[in-house]
This record gives sequence, structure tokens and C-alpha cells, in this order.
Amino acid sequence: MYFTFKNKTFDEKDMFIMLLGLFLIVSYLLHIPMKPFRFSSFVVVFTMLTLARITNVYVQSLTLMVFLISAILLSLVFSPYTLAAYMGVMLVILRVFKKI
Repeated sequence: MYFTFKNKTFDEKDMFIMLLGLFLIVSYLLHIPMKPFRFSSFVVVFTMLTLARITNVYVQSLTLMVFLISAILLSLVFSPYTLAAYMGVMLVILRVFKKI
């Protein structure tokens, strides 16, 4: 599903990332608790997803779902720094193999 805005084209992955960013901003401003998850871990997930979209890493929908679910589950136990390292390695793997 594609959305067009002037000369830009967005797909559902871009919309998800924008809505996740909006959710993070609103939850931060309204002090909505995200327990048992860490807010900083969600910021890391959002940053890595944004980097993946900006650098044009090709990610299929199933790979994106596995990437997100593993990141959210790991955010329960890992610190934001460890989660960032994990997601950085995942981005490198996706970059090397191009299509996963």
C-alpha cells in the first residue's frame, strides 16, 4: 500500500515508523508509563528503524516483523546500549545480504 504526498511516496513501513515516533513523543510529553519496557529502548528501536529506512536497507515485511519483535522482546532485558549494538549488527547483516 503506497501513499503519495506531493512528489514523495510512502509505504506502510514508513507510516509505521512515523506513528511509532509520534507515539514516543506523546508518551514522553504526557508521561505515559511503558512498563515493563524501557522508554530509552524504544527510542533506540525507533532510531534504528529510521536509519534503516534512510540508508535504503532492503527489508521485506517478514524480516521487519522478526526484527521488531526480537527488538521489543530484547528491550525487556537488555540495556539501551546493548540493544543498539544488537540492532547495529542486524543492520549490517541486512546490508551485507541485501535481501533477507
